[in-house]
Parts: sequence; C-alpha cells; structure tokens
Amino acid sequence: MMNSMIDMKMFGALICSAAMAAGCASTTPDERADADTTANTATLRDAEVAVLTAQASAVCAPDKFDRAEAFLDAARQAQREGDEADVSVNATRAIDMSDQVKAQYALLWPNCEGTVADKIDDALEEASPNRSVSIVVGIGEVDQGELNRIYFSYDQDRLDAEDKELLYKVDTWLEEHPNQDLVIEGHADERGTDAYNLALGERRAYNVKKFLVTMGVEPERLRVVTYGEEDPAVEEADSPREYRKNRRVEFEGELSSNP
Repeated sequence: MMNSMIDMKMFGALICSAAMAAGCASTTPDERADADTTANTATLRDAEVAVLTAQASAVCAPDKFDRAEAFLDAARQAQREGDEADVSVNATRAIDMSDQVKAQYALLWPNCEGTVADKIDDALEEASPNRSVSIVVGIGEVDQGELNRIYFSYDQDRLDAEDKELLYKVDTWLEEHPNQDLVIEGHADERGTDAYNLALGERRAYNVKKFLVTMGVEPERLRVVTYGEEDPAVEEADSPREYRKNRRVEFEGELSSNP
C-alpha cells in the first residue's frame, strides 16, 4: 500500500512537470504580463541610475554618453507606449553604454580632464546662451513657423536637457506637418581647420537627427548638412559670445517628396 502511494505521488509530480514544460504553468497570461512589467520597470529604474551616475564621466566619452541617453529616452518612450519588449532592450542597452562611459573615463581621464581644464577660462567668459529664434517662412505655400536654434559649447556636440526640450517642440512640429521634411544644418566657429570644423558641424547635426529618430521621427524625413565654419551667424567673430552664436544647429523646412 505504501509503495502504491509513493508511486502515485511520483506520477503526479511527473504530470505536473510535463504540464509546466508544455507551457501549462499555473500562472495566467495576465500574471506573467504583470511580472514582465514589474521587471522592466525595475530595469528602467536601474538604467536611469546608470545614466545619471555616468554623467560625471561623460567628459571623456561624450559620444557614448549621448548613446546611453538616447537608449534611456527610447526605453521611457516604449514604457509610455506599453511596449515591454522595447523597454527591456533599450534599458539594458542604456546600462551597458553607461558602463562603457565609466570604463572609458577610467582609462582616459588624465588626458580628457586636462583638455577640459584648458577650456574653462573660455567657458567662464561666456554668458548663458540666449537662444535666438530661426524663422523660416514661405516654404512653397506652407508657413513653417518658429523653430529654435541649438547652441553648443566649444568643441562639443552633446545635447543638454534644454536642447532636448527644444527638440520636443521640433518633433511636435513635424507631427503637425506630415507633408514636410527637415534639413538639419550643422555649424562651427572658425577656430580649427576647415576639415575639422566640417566634421564637427556634421556630428552636431547627426546628434540632433539621432535624438529626433529616437522620438519616433522617420529618418528619411531628416536630411543632415554641414557647413563647418563657412556660414557664420556672426562674421569675423572675436569674442566668446560671438563664437558661441556660430556653434549651432539650425533647421530649414522643405516640402516632402512623399505624398
């Protein structure tokens, strides 16, 4: 009798194991979805902490830090849209990229900290940027309205929080004008070689494009152009304030070729 009871228990355990292996676990789909949401919320929180703690190291790895922020923004956007898979993927990427930022800082900090120190005097002379408005009117029969310029620190292509607030407005404008594309123009001041400034203007413009794409703008609606130092807002600049006005990204609207 005892052996029969043991056999029945073993048979029941085998049946339970087989059912779970076949996907017949006792948890419901809703319970599994709730568990995924909870796990992804925790991962997103970890990503926010990782990016925040990597910010101090961004001076040595600005491009990687920009990517970490872009992944974090994409994870937040996915959470708002209820796309749990994209929350997990982008939050994990943000954490990984933040780790790379800190690793690069640990490797390069004596050199990059010294480079930044050389620029402090120039930075201190510059007032807080007065963000002027670039107005483009009459593109065909369409009035583009007002879009703000974005200004950059010396030899930098990173977007700060205020820049991103402006780009949210650009994203809204693009949503409201689906028949128009945008040209993103990158500019630099005249310090540095022509080739270097062309590349710097391009990096600035591409960082703007990348951010707009993470917001959901179709890449084919965004065209990047770099002018380097060739189209200054202030001719023959000779002060920090005037140099800053030339380190910028501007926007031009153009009618879309798509119906």
